[in-house]
Amino acid sequence: MASDEKEHGMDRDIRRIVPEDLADVIVNENAAHITPWSEKLIVESIQASINNKQQAWLLSYCNKPVGHMVVLPIEDQWELLNIVVHPDFQGKGLGGYCLNHLFQQARNQSVHSIYLEVRQSNSLAINLYSRFGFIGIGVRKNYYRKTQGWEDARVMQAFVNSI
Repeated sequence: MASDEKEHGMDRDIRRIVPEDLADVIVNENAAHITPWSEKLIVESIQASINNKQQAWLLSYCNKPVGHMVVLPIEDQWELLNIVVHPDFQGKGLGGYCLNHLFQQARNQSVHSIYLEVRQSNSLAINLYSRFGFIGIGVRKNYYRKTQGWEDARVMQAFVNSI
């Protein structure tokens, strides 16, 4: 099996998302985000992954789907559009496991850099991204919706071969 299709850890697994994963992806998305992606957007991302316009992976822990990632490739750059670990499974190193997989795939595909946006208030995610070499390169004002109002996003970039 190709390395971009499946990666195993002792109790972790990452593989490409397939349409049959939709219900699990929606559950995890809704549990993890204040303003989750819509079902329509998730379906479009899964279809785009099947058509190789995006890449989307499902994260499982102890054989239970607990998260996912979606990447938009743009020539030698990737944008990490979404990364989710269900809140009940956070703190187990799964976010780092996902980022390790992301960087491995990026190196395999000669990607130069990865970009992402993260809520300014999400210090746990910012710290995780920083450990993987992401640095802040800008701010998008009023980028994320909150329960009341809007929140800025920190734009971050990592150079793949520096990790």
